[in-house]
Amino acid sequence: MWKPSAIVVAAIALGACGQFENQQRAERAQTELVGLTRAQLIDCAGQPDRLLPAGSMEQLVYLYGEHRRMVGEPDPQSTGIQTAPPTANSTPWCEATFTLENSRVTNVRYRGQTGGIFTGAQNVCGEIVYHCVRVAPRDGG
Repeated sequence: MWKPSAIVVAAIALGACGQFENQQRAERAQTELVGLTRAQLIDCAGQPDRLLPAGSMEQLVYLYGEHRRMVGEPDPQSTGIQTAPPTANSTPWCEATFTLENSRVTNVRYRGQTGGIFTGAQNVCGEIVYHCVRVAPRDGG
């Protein structure tokens, strides 16, 4: 029979596995998504929360976390524009900025309050690129 402590340990282990995959996904996106067209990025990541045009360059900004949409879920309260990310005292959040030049991704960078005890700093950011980068699950995870 399972003891409550064994169930807690198993739940933590499974959660850490998913967070590790998100961290991997975010790290890989910084190289694998370079060269993607604007249309391909929007196809896999969805519509950005903000667009910052600058001539032949533009930045597509995606937000994830408190008060933001979950993967595949539109936020009915959102107009698609947010002037500032959640506060530093909030739950984990991420802002991913994709720089495009001539309609192709040239850079991916993250900022925010992310990470956790068992994970790296980019585990929350992996949610933004969830449908853009495949990560094979680790054994046991």
